Amino acid sequence: LFDLVASASFVEGTAVAECQRLVDWLPVHPELVTWLESCWAPEEAQHGDVLRRCVEHVWPEFGWQRGFDAFRVADADLRAEAGFAETPGLEMLARSVTEVGSAVFYRALQEEAGEPHLKQIASRLRRDELRHYRHFQQFFRQFDAREAVGRKRIARTMWSRLRSDRHGRASLALRHVFAARPAGLGEAAPGATALEQSLAKQ
Repeated sequence: LFDLVASASFVEGTAVAECQRLVDWLPVHPELVTWLESCWAPEEAQHGDVLRRCVEHVWPEFGWQRGFDAFRVADADLRAEAGFAETPGLEMLARSVTEVGSAVFYRALQEEAGEPHLKQIASRLRRDELRHYRHFQQFFRQFDAREAVGRKRIARTMWSRLRSDRHGRASLALRHVFAARPAGLGEAAPGATALEQSLAKQ
């Protein structure tokens, strides 16, 4: 549980930089840019802050900043290599796939947690991700009204983003979490109970 929460804090912590990367690539769309910069990126960054605080509280020796700094560089390279979807509309669709995946993760965390406050936090983050999903879907429909990309390209984009999220960023974050463990402690990370108690104090 600790490793998963720590890896989620890494991924969520890149939101502001990722927002800028996306805004720089998109065509002119004031409504979308305003929502990305004033809502999506700040809320995702807040998720990362909440998760970071609980990780550092329960295991102060864990090298969060060192691990995150290394992850941020590797993640930027990974995203630059992957690029964006074929069209702005398909990119909005791909983003909605990512938001659903995050919602599923937080739903699982909510169900597995035994501490009520941890359940509440996971539930709130899940609701945020679902709201983000609905916004990305809205913008996808706006773009698709002009792009009309067709079902095959839609399916290909969704499958590609699923593979990228699961086998790319998620595994990369976990590798950097493992690398940030204090030397000599091996696999000795705090258990679920300690993590839940920490979250209850947030």
